[in-house]
Amino acid sequence: LSGLQLTNNFKKQMVIIDFPAWFPSKKVYCHEDMAKALKTWFKKIEDAKLQDLILTYDGCYNPRLVRGGSSPSMHAMGLAIDINAKWNGLGRTPATGFGTVRPLVELARESGLYWGGDFIRGDGMHFELGIKKIKPVKKEKKEESKKEA
Repeated sequence: LSGLQLTNNFKKQMVIIDFPAWFPSKKVYCHEDMAKALKTWFKKIEDAKLQDLILTYDGCYNPRLVRGGSSPSMHAMGLAIDINAKWNGLGRTPATGFGTVRPLVELARESGLYWGGDFIRGDGMHFELGIKKIKPVKKEKKEESKKEA
């Protein structure tokens, strides 16, 4: 996206992570805090033997605006992932049969992720990191000299 700037050393917080062999993509580029949540979530998915529900990987980091909006998407910060998009499109009722992600939702929540299927404009393919899970970026302190009168 032209004009979109990543600030507060954001690029230094981006990482490439390897995923398990069962995941449709071998590597994913995302925010380091998202990487931790995804690893936790995928471990829970494996433990529950639900990995066959993830049919497609449809993106994580993507510098763009929210569809139809003017603010950066959570994807623009590497803080969201889309899976099984074909069956869980934006604004559509998320799948309940083939292509469903519904059995993965509670595991996602336990891992610190919000499900887009719960959004007002449903986005069943979308899982994003809960804001409270993101560690704050420390701002540089500027030394200011205050003169007392």
